[in-house]
Amino acid sequence: MNNYYEYLQGSIKYIAILDRENNPFFLINFNDDQKEVDYQIMIFSSIDVIEYKEIQKDHTYDNYIGLLMPFYEHEYDLATYGFICNCGFKIIAIKKF
Repeated sequence: MNNYYEYLQGSIKYIAILDRENNPFFLINFNDDQKEVDYQIMIFSSIDVIEYKEIQKDHTYDNYIGLLMPFYEHEYDLATYGFICNCGFKIIAIKKF
């Protein structure tokens, strides 16, 4: 299954669901080539961007945050995207460009 997703352009490499206190609730890795720690560093650095964007919001109720940050120093270009549920859970996906 992982080999199929590896070669898709723009495929999702990692998904993380975090609770209100930013503790990992669910982590899934779709890519065996890269270490789990690398993805977790990307996820936790994206949390700071989510908190900054929440402060900058003018009380609009758009839960989709969009592109959080790109990562160009890796083997292939990756980007993190974020979504906040109404219950406060955060969904962060790492996707290949």
